[in-house]
Amino acid sequence: MTNTETLCMSCMTDIGKNLICPDCGSQPHKNRNVVALPLKTLLNKRFLVGRVLGDPGGFGITYLVWDMLLDTTAAIKEFLPLSSVSRHADNSSVKVNSKKDQDYFNQGLRIFLKEAKILAQFSHPNIVRIRDCFTSNNTAYLVMEYHQGAPLNQLIESSGGYLTEDRALEIILPILDGLDAVHSKGFLHRDIKPQNIYITNKGVPLLLDFGASRFALAGTDQTLTVMLSGGYAPFEQYHEKGRQGPWGDIYSVGATLYFMVTGKKPASAIERQQHDSLVPPIVHNPALSESFSLAIMQAMSVDPLARPQNVNAFKQILTGSSYLLPTKAPIPAALDATEVSPVVSRNKSDRQSVIIQYQAKKSNWSFGRVFLYMALFSVLLFGWGKQQMSEDTNNKSTVVLNSSQPEIHEPNMMVNRIITDDEVEPVSPESEVTEYSEDVKLDQPFNLPRQDKLMHEPKHVEIMPPLPAHAPDFAVAACKYKSVHAHCRFDTPRGVKNGVCLQMNNEQLACFPDRPPLPPPRFRQSRQF
Repeated sequence: MTNTETLCMSCMTDIGKNLICPDCGSQPHKNRNVVALPLKTLLNKRFLVGRVLGDPGGFGITYLVWDMLLDTTAAIKEFLPLSSVSRHADNSSVKVNSKKDQDYFNQGLRIFLKEAKILAQFSHPNIVRIRDCFTSNNTAYLVMEYHQGAPLNQLIESSGGYLTEDRALEIILPILDGLDAVHSKGFLHRDIKPQNIYITNKGVPLLLDFGASRFALAGTDQTLTVMLSGGYAPFEQYHEKGRQGPWGDIYSVGATLYFMVTGKKPASAIERQQHDSLVPPIVHNPALSESFSLAIMQAMSVDPLARPQNVNAFKQILTGSSYLLPTKAPIPAALDATEVSPVVSRNKSDRQSVIIQYQAKKSNWSFGRVFLYMALFSVLLFGWGKQQMSEDTNNKSTVVLNSSQPEIHEPNMMVNRIITDDEVEPVSPESEVTEYSEDVKLDQPFNLPRQDKLMHEPKHVEIMPPLPAHAPDFAVAACKYKSVHAHCRFDTPRGVKNGVCLQMNNEQLACFPDRPPLPPPRFRQSRQF
């Protein structure tokens, strides 16, 4: 059993007789937070209180504790609405400031405990797990799993002030999975912001602080003034009778994403209601894709009806998976988002609320294949011309062409349409023989292979066929929290392969090599230039 007398209250490491912890560098008796419980306070005859985790919020304080029963660390959140209560002289028990605050505190305490019992039923890898709850010191406490790591806002600060689009999606998509599990049970978070998203040392994002957000159901003016986080709270949360739903949490996630990729906190919904001057994130960070920027702006619409109404709808527009890749013809090159850096209009009336589908990034093999076709075309043209010159010199025969044969086009003419398999004239094996039989009657029409069509046939670019409906588990896992066209890597018996995340027929993303294998040429569709 661990000797609690020699534990470092900052990291719960046994430091022995050292004055400074060798692991975290903290001194064992440094000053505590003025509103927090004293260090080494024993809660519920089991939990030894250590340092404060993060900053005290409007509804409570979270501590690092040592579980003396399980001999491990944990985190405990104390219900402490600072606007209504304070500490007694013993610095442990809680007292209500006035009779007016008593009803407010009692109602909040009931909601805090009720929601804790319900949230303890959730078991999701991206939601902090609640292990227990109890009452003590005239208030209530939640016991949660403790993970080493840092809040999202600290991660952003240490990463240069903002994150890339791919990194932001790797964090926010798992959070949306956890949020969807909460919504499916009929609950809302109502306080999503960078400070309430925690990134563990293993890189797992966790959604925190459910207990505080649930207190908003008390429905008093005092609750509203304490609970709302400026810049991240939707407009309807500023009104007691505002229509609440998953779309409110989606607004908060969109605002969090805005901060993640720009490093700038968005204006509050109240300010935007009067004059919406919110600049699209792509203006601050031109490296963002336009569809990603527009998805954030749609999630942050002041009007709740203009936002995605549930988590799945938001995930689809955020990753681009709500629009399937074209299989008949590619998007014209002029619309390719990889060619130019798009800029979204600053004028609200000019912004569109639709999400633009992007063409997959063009790979280098397309130009090379066209060049190869041109080389083959030149060889065939040279061979055919040499054969015609030989036949004219020998004067062996004169071939009469069918008068119904179509007119030969000039080489510079282009046909701007798709050629289907039904339009291509089949060539029998006998027509490919270059040595003609002696008994051929030259006074009858003779159908040669359509060499005029071959000579002037426009260049083709092959269209990637539809992707399969299923892929190996390792390919699906490589794109679990990525968007369409994002880069990915997966292990194979031949080593690590680089690829791109593409959507299969079952709408699931999977990691494919840079260019999936094509079927035989006769099954491919072509587009003429």
